[in-house]
Amino acid sequence: MVAQNKQTFRGVTLDQPTIDALLVAESILGYQLSFAQGSYNAGGVAASVGTHDGGGAVDVRIGGGSDPTAVQVPKVHALPAAGFPA
Repeated sequence: MVAQNKQTFRGVTLDQPTIDALLVAESILGYQLSFAQGSYNAGGVAASVGTHDGGGAVDVRIGGGSDPTAVQVPKVHALPAAGFPA
């Protein structure tokens, strides 16, 4: 797969369409997301089984705090609204 405008974004490698979708999710949430793994990371995490070898994949940190559900549920709604499975 050929990367479209592959670049480093907040510490992970992503392409511009993925960054654009993340920015939409963040606008829905009202805050910035943080990431555990980006795209174009072939062989980087064995458990990902190749999902991150090309573009369009990103692992979003869930967050915790005293009420993890309060943090997680909005992300599970905002990410699909921006075009990601969650």
